[in-house]
Amino acid sequence: MQAPAFNVGALLSESWRNTQLLKVTFWPALIVALLVSMAINYCAIHLFHYPPNQSAPYWIAFYLIPFVNSYLLGPLYAGLIMLSVQHFRGEKVSFTTPLRYYRHFFLLGTTMFLVALLSDLGWNIVAHPILTQHFSARTLHIVAVAICTIIGVSISLMLALSADKKLSPWRALATSFQLTKSSWGQILGVFLVVYALIIISFYFLLFLLIVTHGIMLIVAIATILLAFWLVPFMLVTYGAIYHHIVDRTVM
Repeated sequence: MQAPAFNVGALLSESWRNTQLLKVTFWPALIVALLVSMAINYCAIHLFHYPPNQSAPYWIAFYLIPFVNSYLLGPLYAGLIMLSVQHFRGEKVSFTTPLRYYRHFFLLGTTMFLVALLSDLGWNIVAHPILTQHFSARTLHIVAVAICTIIGVSISLMLALSADKKLSPWRALATSFQLTKSSWGQILGVFLVVYALIIISFYFLLFLLIVTHGIMLIVAIATILLAFWLVPFMLVTYGAIYHHIVDRTVM
């Protein structure tokens, strides 16, 4: 199963052009995702004492909350990704397209939960008491980042594979590892550019907060305008990666 390589710059340019066409379509579903996420966080804070403290059992903070998030938001996130994938395929999409993936609630929720567990695997490994006793915090931090990066790129197609091909979580995991193997460096390059844009946006907002002497209305408007472009761009870029790798590979 050999996936074709792609050019990082060309893919990002293609994603940016398509973002102009899809940003308005994305936002209704993104607003729904935001409201659901806020409701989950409210319940987590007031019912389960999250973030964790001495009164919150470990399993509630680190397993129950991600579990609830995965099942309530996983199908919606998968639908947002598939909205851009279907657009690249030339299929008709609308703002209701992401909501249709709730028909596969259990499959996509389970896949999303597995993605969440694997994404935190590096940090959970280095937090083991045996390692913290023998290695410095800086060393463990570097190791955790390396593990999370390797795993993150390798499992990056999991959720979309479950949504698109209806693969089981474990089959989607194995397939994602196979498909990303030959394009691992390019995928990492795309992710680094996207994360760099997020960091630049954050520091721009911080600079704006200082310059305007904390006038929150101006900062809020700037945040909304940045998110209006950046969040759809991230999702379209993810869809472009999936389209270039999966749709051009014989499975």
